Amino acid sequence: MERLKKLDDLPDEEIDTSDIPLLTDAQLAEMKRDVLFRPVKKRITARLDADVLEWLKASRKGYQTRMNTILRHAMNTYTWEQIKELHGIEKEPQDWDG
Repeated sequence: MERLKKLDDLPDEEIDTSDIPLLTDAQLAEMKRDVLFRPVKKRITARLDADVLEWLKASRKGYQTRMNTILRHAMNTYTWEQIKELHGIEKEPQDWDG
């Protein structure tokens, strides 16, 4: 355990990676997240328009999972610039007041 702590404290520039081949951009683009990967979930309080919440709840149980899936898709598909353009938003995300 102490050995791992020492390695963890070692600055990146002092780590010898000469025996590890660099990955190409093409290889990195082909990488997929492991099927066993589970992101950390955080409990939040969010305000949604009533019609949006009803739409999420309408089809079946699991509306919070559906909401997360929809948001993850948006996160992986669009940049903030595209979202702002699509929805006529002028403020930056950090300036949104909810």
